[in-house]
Amino acid sequence: MSYYKNDEQAQVYAQLVARAWSDPKFKDELIKNPVSVLKNVCNFEVPKVINLQVRENTDKVFHLALDAAPASQEARLAVDELSAASTFGSAGTLGTAGTACGTFGTAACLGTAGSWEL
Repeated sequence: MSYYKNDEQAQVYAQLVARAWSDPKFKDELIKNPVSVLKNVCNFEVPKVINLQVRENTDKVFHLALDAAPASQEARLAVDELSAASTFGSAGTLGTAGTACGTFGTAACLGTAGSWEL
């Protein structure tokens, strides 16, 4: 399931990350109450059926977010083709997979994946 509907949502996410990096109190509030922060700061309503959690990557802990598999057969075939062509031999491949997913969790991984020594 892709959470980005458009470039505007991707930009809002980037602004949240930048603010969390520069404002420790904001980061703490985002981690503790992400639904409230998204509503009050971004005017973004998280559906009640979504359990939104924020996890911070550190130099010792890295969270890898996995998207749910696509529901349609057509989308699954496209994923199978991407998977068959991909290897985990380089951070560039991880970045490409993360870009293809386009979700909150994987987007957060993009900056870190580039710094991994594989």
